[in-house]
Amino acid sequence: ICVFEKVKNYEFKKIGEFLAWQQEGTIKIYQKNVLMHGYIVSPEEEKYKLFMRDFSGQKTKYILPIEYDYGAKSMSEYQKIREELDIFFSITFMDIYEDTLFYVRDVRLKVDKIDLKSKKIEIIGKEPRNFRTLSIDRKTKNMLMDRSSSKDLFQDIVTRHSFVSGIFADKDFVAVIYVNREKKIGDTLYWVPYIQIYDHSGKVLHEQCLAPFFSEDRFIPLYYQKDKHQFYLCSITSSEVSYQYEIYKYSVEQ
Repeated sequence: ICVFEKVKNYEFKKIGEFLAWQQEGTIKIYQKNVLMHGYIVSPEEEKYKLFMRDFSGQKTKYILPIEYDYGAKSMSEYQKIREELDIFFSITFMDIYEDTLFYVRDVRLKVDKIDLKSKKIEIIGKEPRNFRTLSIDRKTKNMLMDRSSSKDLFQDIVTRHSFVSGIFADKDFVAVIYVNREKKIGDTLYWVPYIQIYDHSGKVLHEQCLAPFFSEDRFIPLYYQKDKHQFYLCSITSSEVSYQYEIYKYSVEQ
């Protein structure tokens, strides 16, 4: 990982570089540290799924014990979820407001709220009625191992379930974007996003569909502009000759 400091305008100065082979996905900057998702074992042989390193790569801090991954609250709950999903590649999303980290996986609408100072962990999030939680039984896993039918079966499984597609946090709220594959145009099914907004205690403040937005990809590029309380989503669709990109802008009114 290379770390650059903005000097002015579009000029940057390299101030750090370090090896982070455990890093698997999302990264964030927190107080001259790089916060990362990935499997790592501490010197005390405890397992973690979030950790951070300073810009020099010399100091490592361990943030999220593995038993809290997927929004679980115990090792037995984590192992049960992991067994249901071990054949499915899951991705993660996270955002930070001041000293509070919000972390979520795409296959569970359960948010880990982590105080980066005290290391206190809380689980927030309430799956709405239209969130179809992914779970894969042993028979289906075996069918997915059959190359002749696995591609169509995988697409069918994805279509029948919901996925978190992003998260962003601000002073008084944290918002989760999730998607359902439900808009049909011709023979093509598209992903439609929904938003859930919570206060920092986990109380649901607002829910709504973000139509008319739709996209071919369930991984929707998201950018939140904190100073204006606006977020942007990128819709990606395709034709026989090209891809089309559309940016939608939304405001969070408080």
